[in-house]
Amino acid sequence: IQIFGFNSHLYNNFSDALNRPQGIVAVSLLLQ
Repeated sequence: IQIFGFNSHLYNNFSDALNRPQGIVAVSLLLQ
């Protein structure tokens, strides 16, 4: 499971935040 989020206080959408500092966060969870 992968969850991605972006900083909506600094950027309007995920594409804007993708290559910027403090733009995105990702969490991965491996399940068996």
